[in-house]
Formats: sequence, structure tokens, C-alpha cells
Amino acid sequence: MYSPTETMLRTATDNAACLGSLYDVHRDQILEALDMNIMKTSIIQNQKVLCTIQKYRTNNSPNLAEIMGIEHELRLSLLLNFIPKIGISRIIDYSHTINPYTRCFRYHYSDRIEHLLENLDQITNLSQTTLSTNSATHIISGVTIGIETVVILQLPSDDKLTHDIDILLEKIRNFLQNNIETITLKLEEESLFDQVLSTTVYSNIPKLEKMHKFINVCRALYRLRINPKEHQLLKFHLSPMKWFFPACNPESARNLPLEPAFRDMIEHDLLHSWTIIKQTNSKLDNRTKALLEKCLPWQMMDAHRIYSQTKVYHEDVVERLRLLIISIRSCQNVNADIGQIFRDESYILWRKLIDDLNMYIDHLQAKTQIIYELQQLEFNYCNALDSSIQQGDDLIKIQQKLTRYEPTRHFLCSDDDLKSMDPLRWNCLRDQLVGEHENHVKLRPMYVDFSYCTYKLNETQIISLPMKPVPRPRTLSIPNSSRSTSATDIINILLLGESGVGKSTFINALVNYLIFECLNQALLNSPIVLIPVCFRLHEEQLVRFHLIEETDHEYPNSLYQTATQYCKSYLFHLNGTQTKLRIINTPSFEQENMKYIFNYLNHLTHLNAICFLLKSNMPPLNGSLQSCLKQMCKFFGEKVRNNILFLFTHTRSTSYTPDDTENLFCFDNEAFLYLVATQNSIEFNNEQKHNYEMSWHHSKKESTQLIEYIRKNLKVYRRDEDWRSIRHAQVEINSMIRPILETMKNIIRTLALWNMESTKVCIRLNPIALKHSSAICLSCSKNTHRFGNIWIKIEDVHEIDNECNVCQCPMDKHVRIDYELQHSLVQQPSTLHVSEMMHLLKQLCTVSALFAHYLFDVTENRQYDPFLDGLQKMINEETEIFHAQDPHYLNEFVFNELKKMNNNYENQLQNLTSNSKTTSLTTIYQWIHTASKYPIMAEQVAAIRESRQLQIEQHEYEVPNYPTNKLDYTNISM
Repeated sequence: MYSPTETMLRTATDNAACLGSLYDVHRDQILEALDMNIMKTSIIQNQKVLCTIQKYRTNNSPNLAEIMGIEHELRLSLLLNFIPKIGISRIIDYSHTINPYTRCFRYHYSDRIEHLLENLDQITNLSQTTLSTNSATHIISGVTIGIETVVILQLPSDDKLTHDIDILLEKIRNFLQNNIETITLKLEEESLFDQVLSTTVYSNIPKLEKMHKFINVCRALYRLRINPKEHQLLKFHLSPMKWFFPACNPESARNLPLEPAFRDMIEHDLLHSWTIIKQTNSKLDNRTKALLEKCLPWQMMDAHRIYSQTKVYHEDVVERLRLLIISIRSCQNVNADIGQIFRDESYILWRKLIDDLNMYIDHLQAKTQIIYELQQLEFNYCNALDSSIQQGDDLIKIQQKLTRYEPTRHFLCSDDDLKSMDPLRWNCLRDQLVGEHENHVKLRPMYVDFSYCTYKLNETQIISLPMKPVPRPRTLSIPNSSRSTSATDIINILLLGESGVGKSTFINALVNYLIFECLNQALLNSPIVLIPVCFRLHEEQLVRFHLIEETDHEYPNSLYQTATQYCKSYLFHLNGTQTKLRIINTPSFEQENMKYIFNYLNHLTHLNAICFLLKSNMPPLNGSLQSCLKQMCKFFGEKVRNNILFLFTHTRSTSYTPDDTENLFCFDNEAFLYLVATQNSIEFNNEQKHNYEMSWHHSKKESTQLIEYIRKNLKVYRRDEDWRSIRHAQVEINSMIRPILETMKNIIRTLALWNMESTKVCIRLNPIALKHSSAICLSCSKNTHRFGNIWIKIEDVHEIDNECNVCQCPMDKHVRIDYELQHSLVQQPSTLHVSEMMHLLKQLCTVSALFAHYLFDVTENRQYDPFLDGLQKMINEETEIFHAQDPHYLNEFVFNELKKMNNNYENQLQNLTSNSKTTSLTTIYQWIHTASKYPIMAEQVAAIRESRQLQIEQHEYEVPNYPTNKLDYTNISM
């Protein structure tokens, strides 16, 4: 029999584990599973619910994994990457700062315990099993099964709003703690959760982690609780191998936990380091990065450098700790001096780098707030270092150097220390300039920040330029950004290529060619790595590198895995112009990815070039490439052929000359790989260095020629003018089906109110653009809400990935949407008169029939009519309402009018079909344009466009405008 006193608990980290799985407690890894057919098990019901809400009083980030009950040794194994962080264990990666407006909502439901029976026959059967591993120290003799979910909510810093949300959270907690089936909330209560700044879900149930709305998580919890098949592992009960395998080597199964004092110190340092690294990304949000890249690009580059160094040291310390801790846990090095690692020079430097990174990022975050507040007061910002102000300058020289910012005449001059020591003076002088600006609106004041230059001010002061112009120093040149340029524009380039061709590496290389003038300059700085890279050099060393913005799904797990899993764009600043370059990185163009790529492309306003990336040794126009070319022409139209370019990589071996055609460009990315390799301390001989310098020189020149060719030789392919094809029209029509149907139904609702109640009220639609992939489920029931005396079924928005995160209905029962539709009863008349509404209804019915007839023709599928299907669903909803609700006379009116609309639609469609004349593509696009401008329709179409823009922004990274490269694309000579 195995002794319960020797059984230890571990939080379940892998739902694939099962009773009888072998376990290596030295690394907390699941090993092989034994044959369950020879094992007997029993189940103990253990149904317990615990639902809590945790508040925090300070800004110090607590150890959330410890609070959630994850064991000491397991937390250390997670921090040392012995095992992947899955499910609830991912909470150890939570990177946001915990503060008094943070709420930790925990739901724990223990349903049952399954365990191996304790009898001699069981032990005899198991002991005869041949094991394929000798790493096992324990066997999973029992598992606790249930639900563990933690939701971390960041509330707004508004005490009244926070108080209201806290009351609502307690209400929901009571629902769940007492197992109440339906969580019933008022609309205004549910809308409170729209004010929550961020929602992060950790759970042992994978589908819960995909949800972004707190209320959806809570509603799903009850459904999950009553369905034991949905439950997952909570705890492993581990028993020593010797109790089931008496003949196993006792030495290999020994386990020595670390001394608590040292264990806690190591955990503290690792968690602190990992939290700072993670928080760096969250602290440098889009607004912060945008301001820093504009105002303090050198400081932003320093942040990248410190971040990269810190990660390298962190990974080195982790590797050394892994070896040490395994040797101690396995009793191979019982007398190890753990204290030595804390005295090690690299460990001390690592801790210093962590503190430096934390302080520097906090400094940049605070500086961003100062700049932002000054901008709100109409101040411009200037770094004194950028104006070459330095120690030894007198007042006249400083004035001369500030004349570049004319017509500004008054400059608030200070630094961080002076602002901190005498904030009263700083605020007083700032307010003085604000007052003067109100009297001279055209002359914006400027804040000159002396924090980063060698010149030290004695006090915060205002420096004014004399009325008589001061001669400018001869050495001062006007920066490129001040030259006369055309209006700001964006060049959109779509980058396509088969898996493994090197699209991500090409983008990484291109940004370095644009930022650094030469290879030596790039070597003196850290290479700019937008997309994490992993490659093998000379079949010997595996090289990995990354900078800020790394995400786990972008990092290839192996050398041969493609890093790009979805479309993502990168925005470059072209020096010397106001033009920006957006390169869209795509998954490989296998058939299953093309639909996703087309959906993404439909978000763009224009396209400048489609670039196919090919290896120089690839056969010309293979099958997949031909298929992709044909699909591009079908989507964009035949004219897009003129905007297709071919980019060849790995061309150094062919002397960069695969062909002599103007739309072919040759590159070699080995110089970039060399750059990355040098960051991993890999050495090269002089001949190799020379080859990489030649590769850099050619690829940099080719990059410039590529951009210039696109700008000067290719016509912009605009969505509203050129981007016309049968396939694209289908996409546009499908996106308009919902707005058309919702507009028609809402007009009928307003007519019902006017005819039967009052002309001074109406139902207003408020479309809210969605930034996450979402759908409405046709199988799930809708909640019915009352607006005055009219009832409306409100559609629940379900967030989706490959499957629905809210319900278990099949994906073919879900209809994707771009916006959530909110309804409100407004005590004011509609902006449309009755005659205008009736005319609009008639027009929308005609347009619907025209669009449906066109879809029938181009798809040759007359079995499904989306407009008719939508009308019939609306009719069925109204039928349900006036049979179930009271009063229902308004809904009965809506029902009757929808029936008339349905008959009218079918008659118009029948007339078009009997005419057997196909509507021209030009006519269809004219009607798409006209219908999108109709009242009520326009707001919904705008929400669709906003949602598309949000989708782009969500997967876009703007490359900082680093000031190292002086290339001028307005005057290129080769």
C-alpha cells in the first residue's frame, strides 16, 4: 500500500495527463502513461464551489501564482521553463502592474477525485510493466477534477465607477457561489463592464481563456459546472514510484526539495526579472511608443538595447539555475553551495540590468506623460541634445540654436531634476507661457528638455528670442523633415511567398538597410529585429534573437517552422519624405491561407505593389505560385498584373542576376543573419566579413531601387477606383447584408411607434465596432428587452477563434459580424419624415433583390438567398415576441410589415430572374456606393470600416524613426 503521508500535490499543468502517468518531480514533467487496462480506479465525489474577489491596496505586484495555490517547487519549475505555461499556470506571466483598481476574480469548483485503488493485485500488475524511461520519480495516483478560473480586471481610476462595478462583481459572485442558473443583469449593469480597461482570463478550461468579456466567462461557468464532461484536471496526487514499482532503483527516484530560504530568493529574483521583462511591453503602449519615437528616438533605441541585454542575461541565468536545481533535487549534488550563485558576477550584473531596465522604462513612461500633458497645453517638445546645445554654450549661442524653431519665440527650459526640485517654479513659468499663447494663438510655446545634454541649467527659466533676428550659425543645416514635401502618404506592399522562403527575414533585413547607412554602423548598434528569428549557422550553432514586441506565437519553435501565423503589417518611415511604407507579411500562400489573406486585404484602402518572394534556385512559376497569381487577379481584377513584382533572395551565389527584367529585384539576407549572429558572440574570419559587407552593399542599394521603382513606376491600385472584380463585389455585398436588413427592420419599428403611439419617439441604432473576431450564434437563444412598448431580441456577441469561445454550437451556426448593435428609445422624432422612410424602405428592398440576383449569377448557387433568409429570421423573431410578451401590439405591426416586405422582395427577385439579364459589375458597384450612404445604413457601414481598421492596427507595428540613417529618398543617385 502507498502511504498518504508520502503523497504530494501538484497543480495540474497538462490536461493531457491521466491517472497512471509517470511524473518527474525534479523537472515537474509528465512522462509516459501506463496501460489503464491493468489498473483499477475509483471516484470520490467532492463537489465544492469557492468564488472570491480579491482587492489590492498598493501598487506592488503580488505573487499571483502563490496566491492561487500553485506549489513552491512547481512555481520554480515554471520560472525555469522546465515545462510550458499552460492554463492556470500562465498566471505567472501576468505582466500588468497590480494597483488599488485591480480586481482578481477567482472561481474554483472541485467536482471529484479519481484515484488508483490501493491493493496488492494492482501493485503486482504494475510492477510487471516494462518502463521506457528511468527519469520517473513518482506516479500520478490520483487527480482532482473540476474548474479553476481567474479573471484579472483592471478598473478605471474613477472611484464612483469602480464602486458601481464592485457592487456588480459581488452580485455576480453571489450568483456563482450559490449555483444560480441564470445571471440576470440589467442593460445598464452589463454596460458597466464596457468601462473595464483590461480583462485577462486564466483557466484550466481552454475555451474560457479565449473569451474577452468578463460576463461571458461568468455565464459559461455555470453551464460548465453542470457538465462534468467539460471539467479538466485541477491537481495531481503524486505517489513515490517505489510503492507501485518496488524493484525500481531508489536512487533515481530520490527527491530533495531546495532549502526554503534559497528557493524563495531564487523565485523572487526570477519572478522579478520576468515580470519586468513582460511589463516593458505593456508599459510601452502605442501612445508611449509613438511619442518616444517622435521626440526621443535615441532613448527609445537605448531601451531596445537594455531590453535585449537583459533578456540574454536572463536566459543565461535560467540555464545555469536549471542545471544546479536539477542536481540538487535529484540528490546528485547534495553539498552544492547555492549561495555561490548569488555572489556570481553575471548573476549580480543580471539583477543590475533588471533594475536598470525597470528604472529606464519608468523614466520613459513618466517623460511621455510630461510630453503628453504639455501637448494638451499646445506646447511643442524639443530635446536640447537634438539642437546641439552643450556645455560651454552661452545665452547667445543657445538662442542661435533655437532659431531653427521659429516662429516660436518663447522656450520653457528645464530638466527632470529641476522640475522635481522646484515644481512650483516649473508650473508657474509653464502657466505664464500658456497665458501668452492664448493671446497669440499662432505662436505655440516650446518646452526645451535639457535632461539629456551636457549643458546644466541652474534653474527652470524662459529663454526668449530677441525681436531682431539672430544670425544662424553657419554649421546648422535644415533637417530633412523640414523640406517641402508632398502630403503624407502610405505605400502598401503585400509580401507573398511559400512557407520557408524567408519573408520574415526579408522584412527584418529591409528595416536594417533603411535605418543604418552601412554594415559597420549596424554593428555598433543593436540590429533591429521586428520578427523573432531562429536559424542555424554553418550547421553548428542555433541562433535566436528578438527585441521588444516579441510574442510567443511569432517565435518559431524550431528551425523549420514558419514564424508567420497570420497577416501582420510593419510601418516604416522613409527618411527625407513624409511617406511611410507598410509591408504586409502573410502566411504561406497554401490554399487554406488565401481566404484569410483576402479578408485582411479587404481592410485596405489601396495597394501599391504585390511582391512575390522567391528563392533564386526555385523553378519558375511552380503550381502553388501560379494558383496564387490567378487568385490575386480574380480578387483585384486583371489590371493588378501591372503591380506584381518578383523579389529573389539568396542571390549572392548567382551574382545577384537571376534575370534582367525591370520587375525583378535581387537580395541576399546573409548580412542581416551575420548581424544577428554577432549578437550571439559568434566570430567570423576576414573573408566572411568581406562577403557580408558586399552582400549588405548590394541589398541596401537594391532596397532603395525597389522603393523608388514602386513610387515612380507603379500606379497606385486604389480600392474605390481600380479594386473591382466579381470576387471583391461578392465580399462587399456580403458585408452589407446585415446593415440593410437591420435598417429596414428599424425603420418599420419607428413607423410602428409613429402610427400607434407618438411621432416624438424613435428607436436609435448605435453600432459599436468590434476589434476581436466575433459572431452571432443562430442556435443560441436571444434575450428579449423592452424599449417603451416595443420588444427587441438582442443578439449576444460571441468571440471566436477557430471555434466559439462562448458556446459549443457548430461553427456553421455562427455568422461573423464586424459590429455590435445597441438599441435605445430616444424621446425625439426621427430625422426622416414618413415619406422619406417609406421611400428608403422601397429602395432597400430593391437593392436587396438586385444584390441577391447578382450573387445567384456569379456563384451559380440559387439554393441559398441570404436576404430572404434574413427576412424570414426577423419574421420568426417577431412571431415569438408577440406570442410570449405583453403588450405586443407594436411587434404585431412590425410582423405584418415584415411579411409585406418579404412578399415585395420575392416579387422583385422573380422579375429580375425572369428577365434573365445579368447586372453589370459597374452597376453593382454604383449601388454598393449608393446604399452605403443611406441614413442609418451609413453608421453601420462606418462601423464595419472602423472594425477593419482596428483589425489592421491590432496586427501592425510601426518601426521607430531612428535618426541613424541619413538616406534621402527624394534625391537618389546610383
